[in-house]
Amino acid sequence: ENRPYGALITFSANQSDLPHPDEETERARKERKRAEERAGEKPDEKADEKPDEKGPPKVKVEIRDESGELVRTFEQPVKLGLNRIVWNLRRDPFERPDTGRPQEESPFQPSGVQILPGAYTLQLTLGDSEATGTIRVLPDPREQLSAADRLAKYEAVLRAGEVRDAVAEAITRIYRTRKDVDVVLDKARQIMKEAAGPSTDAEDGSADAETDPYKELVSAGEDLKKALSELERQLWVPPDTKGIPSSQDKPWSQASRALFGLGSSFDAPTPAQLTYLRFAEESVQKGLAEFNRVYAEDVSAFRERVDELQIGLLEDAGPIHVPDGER
Repeated sequence: ENRPYGALITFSANQSDLPHPDEETERARKERKRAEERAGEKPDEKADEKPDEKGPPKVKVEIRDESGELVRTFEQPVKLGLNRIVWNLRRDPFERPDTGRPQEESPFQPSGVQILPGAYTLQLTLGDSEATGTIRVLPDPREQLSAADRLAKYEAVLRAGEVRDAVAEAITRIYRTRKDVDVVLDKARQIMKEAAGPSTDAEDGSADAETDPYKELVSAGEDLKKALSELERQLWVPPDTKGIPSSQDKPWSQASRALFGLGSSFDAPTPAQLTYLRFAEESVQKGLAEFNRVYAEDVSAFRERVDELQIGLLEDAGPIHVPDGER
């Protein structure tokens, strides 16, 4: 079923362990289940999962376009019987840097650019059960936009999202690498402490040759963390930055500005919007070149030290590049 800004997906779920939509019936079901468990009766495997502790059961929704590309994935709570889900006719959201801090959850589906008219394949997955169907999305009759202009706008927004996604991935990797380095340094310091004995400070210059490689590793690790922090500041303004620093020249800000500009209207991309996108691509390419150099040289050298001492961690994930602009 189609709507101007959403598709209503209706399906029925009949698994016995699903919550009942009627509150009183569901309360009685839970009480009955608890009574069975207290009586020592063995519940079935699905009941043994204790959905109350894991949160409500959810159905996974996957939507693909005519080429088979996965454009949208999300989950929604499901109850016994008839269920309805609304897809807002948008793609998955573009990436944001994962800084390791908890992010506020939204009750709404996070989403990206509005999809093009056409046929889409829907797949619902609940446990081991799957169901598929099709959705045909029609052009909004209120839009006075040619198919060519609509496609040009869609591809420009996707390109801006790809450019910003590359920066997000780089920033996320910096945070994860710093965290790994901290774990490595904690292990190295612990080894130094144990080798030096309880009465000796392992880092006051009195450690013997056995601890010297670990002292060098700690020093190299602290230098690497500083280099990574400087690299991060070249890509964006970190959340814990004090004051009001300028962010206009940062790749993250330029890519975000290009993405916002393209998404601010329904018209075909303007020359100014495409110019901002080109500037963002150049800025991101330059930032990623330095990122890849630091990882190929500094991080790689530190990883070799870690491997020699058999401490572990620091997986080599390879360089990051902005995807080819051809779609």
